[in-house]
Amino acid sequence: MADPSGAVYVSDSQALPVPNNLTKPFWDDTKGFVPRVSHNKEANMYGTVAGIMAKAGQEKAMVALMEGWNETRGPKVNGAVAAYLYKFDENPGEYLMVAMFQGKATYRANAQAPEQDVWCRQFRALIDADPTWDDGEIISGGAMGK
Repeated sequence: MADPSGAVYVSDSQALPVPNNLTKPFWDDTKGFVPRVSHNKEANMYGTVAGIMAKAGQEKAMVALMEGWNETRGPKVNGAVAAYLYKFDENPGEYLMVAMFQGKATYRANAQAPEQDVWCRQFRALIDADPTWDDGEIISGGAMGK
């Protein structure tokens, strides 16, 4: 939540100034990850969404591999912000993976890293076909802060 002075409230008793570059996310102990999106195209976060069909019987292994990335590799990746895996209500076995980075350069660097290639090959073994990747600039969004 921001007030007219430009402060962003982390809690009722603490306010932080809003930096000029609004793309840097911050962590709030009460709200979790709070991404920021700028109208400055050069500064926006960047990421990908991927449509995925899990192989029969491989859902738990796929989720475990994703959680492993979030817990082990993700924190070491420069510019990694968040990664999510959605399971659809209507289509069993169909998923949507979302990955967010501080910018296009950090996204591309991760995509080209040998460690990411190893992870992707492990992930690919658990799904029916190559994911449908759609990369792009994150132009709007943020945590609701409730």
